[in-house]
Amino acid sequence: MNLREEKSNAHSIVLFFTLFLGYEWLMSGLAKLISSSFISGFHDQIAKHVSKAYGFYVPVLKHLVVPNARTFAYIIELSELFIGVVFIIAFFAMVTNAYKWMLKWGIAASYLATFISLNIFSFSGETYFANPAKPFKPSVSFNILFAVMEICLIVYFTMLHHAASISRSSQSHISA
Repeated sequence: MNLREEKSNAHSIVLFFTLFLGYEWLMSGLAKLISSSFISGFHDQIAKHVSKAYGFYVPVLKHLVVPNARTFAYIIELSELFIGVVFIIAFFAMVTNAYKWMLKWGIAASYLATFISLNIFSFSGETYFANPAKPFKPSVSFNILFAVMEICLIVYFTMLHHAASISRSSQSHISA
């Protein structure tokens, strides 16, 4: 396999991640938007599950999220919609090779998605490795897997942005 084929395979994997995550975030955001109970029930849901969160995250939930649950619910809802729309537009922009204008948005959405995924993971207290005490539960949290895919997108979008910047800079030197 030569370098061009490896780049093509990597690009295909990133395209899959982008579309998969975009769809997942968009559907999650739409479900929250359409649901009449998400905003009103967010406080109760968080307060009920604070004890399951990782120890370092409990004070954040108790003193920041729970008292401001309504605001956080709106932020989560809008953030998920934003991430989903950006990733899906980025997918189509990359397929059509017209992605340069989309890179900064892709980087921002990837950081936001990673942040939310890691917060959900911390809130849920899910395992990040095999847990023999719970053999019927998944050994790795989907939120950790999403965060890994989103970090891959951060790296990929950043590399493309950097390459595009170098390309623009070298073209401006040639034309000058």
